[in-house]
Order: sequence, then C-alpha cells, then structure tokens
Amino acid sequence: MKRNYIISKFIIPAIILCYLSCKKSNETSSSQINSSKDSAADILSYQIQNMNPQIIFNPLEINLLFDSSVMSGKGLVASFTLSPGAQASVNGITQLSGVTGNNFDSTVVYKVISANGNTKTWPVVGTNNNYTINWGLGLFLKKSVSNNRDYEWYLDQETTGIYSLVNCGPTSATMAIKWADSTFSKTPEDARSEIDPNGQEWADSDLNKYLAQSNVPYIHIVLGPSEDSTRDILAGQLDSGRIIIILLNMSHIRMNTSGINTRVDSYGTGTGHYIIVKGYRQLDNEFYFEVYNPAGFGLTYPDGTPLGKNRYYRFEDIYNACITWGNEGWVVSSKW
Repeated sequence: MKRNYIISKFIIPAIILCYLSCKKSNETSSSQINSSKDSAADILSYQIQNMNPQIIFNPLEINLLFDSSVMSGKGLVASFTLSPGAQASVNGITQLSGVTGNNFDSTVVYKVISANGNTKTWPVVGTNNNYTINWGLGLFLKKSVSNNRDYEWYLDQETTGIYSLVNCGPTSATMAIKWADSTFSKTPEDARSEIDPNGQEWADSDLNKYLAQSNVPYIHIVLGPSEDSTRDILAGQLDSGRIIIILLNMSHIRMNTSGINTRVDSYGTGTGHYIIVKGYRQLDNEFYFEVYNPAGFGLTYPDGTPLGKNRYYRFEDIYNACITWGNEGWVVSSKW
C-alpha cells in the first residue's frame, strides 16, 4: 500500500573608626537578612495527606511519585510549609495547609507570594509511574496492555531493499508472523520477492495471501463506525492477547510537537500505510494505542530504541486514519 511517509530540533589606623565601621557593617547585615526573609517565596516542605508518595524537590518544582495503585490525583489535600510570612494560591484560590484539595491529574501550580510581595510559581507534578511523563503520555496510568514477546520482532522497512519506501505491507506482515511464530525466519525482502516482486504497493489481497501461506491464525475484520466503537474493537482484541495490522491514512495522525524524547503522535505523514497495533495505555483522560510503525527511517530515540517501536497514537486519530482508508484490520493470534 502506498506509503508517502516523510519526516517532517554569571587597615584603618584609628580604633574608634574601626569600631564605628564594624558597628555600621553589622547593622547593614541585619537589615539585609531581614529583607531576604521578607523576600522569600518558597515551599519548604510538602506532603499529601493519607498518602506517602516519594517527594523530590527540584529548583522551583516538586515531583510526587505515588504507588502504582493510585490511579487518580483528584481531590488530594496537601500539607505544606512556606517561607515565613508567605501565602500561596492555586488558580486564585488561597491554599490552606491540610485543608485545601486540588486535582493532581494535571500539574498543580502554586503561586507563592512573600511577605514583601515577591512572587514565585511552584509547579507540583504527580504521577504513579516512572515513564509516562517522559514519553509525553500523561501522569496517572490507569490501565496498560502490551502484547510483547521475549525476543525481538520489530523491523524497520528502511533496511528492506530497493523497494523500502513502499514495503510497509511486507514489513508489517513479517513482524506479525514473527510475533505469532518465534521460529519464523523470513524477512520483508522475502515477502516482497514472493508477493509482487516488481515493487508495487501491497493491496489487501497481498496481505491476506502472505498471512495465509505463512500458516498463522488470523482474521480480517471491519472496524467500527465511531471513535468509541473502533477503540473498543481494537482494545478487545488486545485484551485477548492478539495484535492487529491496520491500514491508515497517516495524514490523520497528528504530528508530534514535543521533540524526539516523547513517543506520542507521528513524526511523519503520508497516505496509505500499514502498521501494527500491539497494546494500549489509558491515562488521565486520554487513551493511546501502542504501535509498531515500520517506517522508522533508521532513526532512534535518545536511548537507542528505534523511532517506530512502541509509538503511541490517540484512539481518535486511529479512528480517523482508518475510516478514511479501508476501515479494516487483520487480527493475528499466536501460532502455539
């Protein structure tokens, strides 16, 4: 199937004079100390009532790491101490230690005003895991499914020969078969040579043919007529331990705007493109599908992971990308 996919980067001689000088100096120092105290607008200590999160103080930021069983930050009450004379508010609401509740499902930003009117902002960020913030997914992970294997099965079509630009179909099929059967040793180049060796874009019939002749259990399904129904169909298959090859109009997958460290949204665009859906993450008010995108362009995340491996697309984008390009999927089960 056509894959138009492009990468969118600081000695006084007189004793009396000495005495007077020292006295004056001490008075100035005391005044500076008082002024400094009056200017301080800091959060000195912080805790969440009835919880015991790990708390990390960074310059002008506080991070809270909750237990994984804490799946929401709604209605949590903080106990805190501020610089002497300082007051704090969140969104214009005065904060009282041990009294005022906030919703930590998003970053809570404290505005701290010192005794003499200086102001600092202190963001407080809570999460229940150690990766979703860095990946751009969100704060509180509610549910996670990843149908992984204990062996490597991701493939980048960049290295699949002279027809690599249009080999999303052969590469996705090869990945899916290797996922289903650990003994499968053929490559996307083999798939290309067996099905349409002249380099044409794979059609649905080509994918069906190659999956069938490889003897892996699969079914060809129609996806739903709405965002929610498509999400539920795909999630149901994933909950059952299967993976799904889908055909997308990639122009409907929004572009990533948060940099290469994040794994959310697309890093390229185009039209018809085969990918694999292998899991999902439900966080806060978002639902993301976890995909293997064969169009990795040989690029990697900073940790060396291929750019197309474990990418996360929003469920509504998946729906829009499928409904405009076939609205179908190929559900693959384990061979054993």
